[in-house]
Parts: sequence; C-alpha cells; structure tokens
Amino acid sequence: MNDLAVSNAALAAWMHILWERPGAARRLSRNEDHNDKNFTLTGSRHLGLEVGFPALAGVCLGEYARRLAPYDPRLLRPRLVPRVAGLVRRLVSR
Repeated sequence: MNDLAVSNAALAAWMHILWERPGAARRLSRNEDHNDKNFTLTGSRHLGLEVGFPALAGVCLGEYARRLAPYDPRLLRPRLVPRVAGLVRRLVSR
C-alpha cells in the first residue's frame, strides 16, 4: 500500500468518525433507543448504570491529567481533544 492510499484511508476513517459522533451524541441526549457502536457511552447500561457524556468526559479529563502529571510539562502534550472535550462538556452540562 502506498502513502497516498494510507492517507486516503485515514481521511475516510476520520470523516466517518466526524459524521457519526454528533449523531450519537444527539441520540444519547434524547435517550433514544439506538444501535450505537460507542461502547464507552453505552456499555455502562449493561451494568445497570447510567453514565452521561458530562460524567464520562470528566472521568476522561481527570485520567488524562493524572497520567500526564509525572512527565515534564515542557514535553509536547495532546491539547486539541482535551480542550474540545472540556468545551463540549461545559456546553452539554448547561
């Protein structure tokens, strides 16, 4: 497989994710019965727990901070996804 084919496959995967996730979030917020592939958000129901996005995002952001705390803060760290998750969490929590 050449680099262009890999790039096209990666782009297609990201486009699918960007298309699927907002719909999954809308279905989750409306408590619709759905066949979602997102085990993290829907798997808790099998345990009899109801975990919404704000709670899950809080756990994920806390885990992100905990795991990166031991490393030198001068190292590059992921910033986009944690910031977007924090923003969406605040917007959804309103």
